[in-house]
Amino acid sequence: MSSNLASINSNIDRVALKSYPFFMNYLAHAFLSPRDDEILLGNISCDMIRPRDQEFLSPPIRQGFDLHQRIDKAADGHEGFKFIRATLNTKGLPYAGVLVDVICDHYLARFWEDYSSERLSDFSQRIYRVLLEKASPLPGHFPRLAAHLRKEDWFGQFRSLEGLETALSRLNYRSSREIPVTMIMD
Repeated sequence: MSSNLASINSNIDRVALKSYPFFMNYLAHAFLSPRDDEILLGNISCDMIRPRDQEFLSPPIRQGFDLHQRIDKAADGHEGFKFIRATLNTKGLPYAGVLVDVICDHYLARFWEDYSSERLSDFSQRIYRVLLEKASPLPGHFPRLAAHLRKEDWFGQFRSLEGLETALSRLNYRSSREIPVTMIMD
């Protein structure tokens, strides 16, 4: 786990990370996971599984939940993340932290080659394979979300501005306050 935290610290300067139970930040969490399918599954599903259901899951999946929380804590304390969130807050945008998450996944995908020697398409297919094979027994809404993530290639979509706009638009499906996607994209 400590080598993973070193990876978090080395990557967090460029991409500030934090997750909420909406449609974002799965790329960053997947990227910062070790190559262990169950830890990966726990890391990217953490926000979609109620705490009372987590105790029944395997220790590696719970280890993934712990990693998720550590990533979130590192992001919350990162000056770049705090600055971007504060900037969005001063513009009166709802869910500023969520918006930063989406924007960070966009930049991670856009500049993927700066962080990984593995092609984004290969990385995405590897993660989608894990989701296809292992997400269905998880409690809560994550299995359904994982199917959409894979089917619509959310990781690949994040590379383009159109994909960023699509991701921002998805937020309005779950939010009680309208997110002004057009204003953000301008």
